[in-house]
Amino acid sequence: MTSILEVEQLDTLSSNASSTITIGGTNATTLNLGSNITGGSMTNTPAFIATNDTATSMSGDTWTVYTFDAEVVDTDSAFDTSTYKFTVPSGKAGTYLFTVNVSWSTAPDGCLMSVAIAKNGSRFVIQQEDLGSTQSIDQSVTGIINCSVGDEIQAYLRHEHSGNTENTGTGQFFSGFRLIGA
Repeated sequence: MTSILEVEQLDTLSSNASSTITIGGTNATTLNLGSNITGGSMTNTPAFIATNDTATSMSGDTWTVYTFDAEVVDTDSAFDTSTYKFTVPSGKAGTYLFTVNVSWSTAPDGCLMSVAIAKNGSRFVIQQEDLGSTQSIDQSVTGIINCSVGDEIQAYLRHEHSGNTENTGTGQFFSGFRLIGA
């Protein structure tokens, strides 16, 4: 026999000291949450996507914070387009997935190009690419980072060709979101 229970809200009994609601018991239970779940810990928020579609000049042999200055998504207003950093909001500590994608449009032959994700100013995940004889390249780095409230995450770029200025192309993005259950 199948039953349907329709309620507005589930809550524990006031006499129950536990704050856990258990669905199912000793029998195997499958819970289908459907597609209309919002809020709570079952969403990948906070989440953000920041972009920069203008060329940026950079000095050689220097790690530079990249200027992602436009937002596509920012669920918790945690990405600052003036400082180019994501700050973990209050109550949102956890494990996050971050990705940075850049296009280098102009670079000298044999130049080593690097993209990094930094936590609190220290580069945490780095991806390097030697251009060889190529003059342009798309480059991405992705990292899973445990974050505490107030941690700051930024994207850094570097090219190792002293004395020259390099330009990044268009179509870059910096994104991140908190992972569920991690």
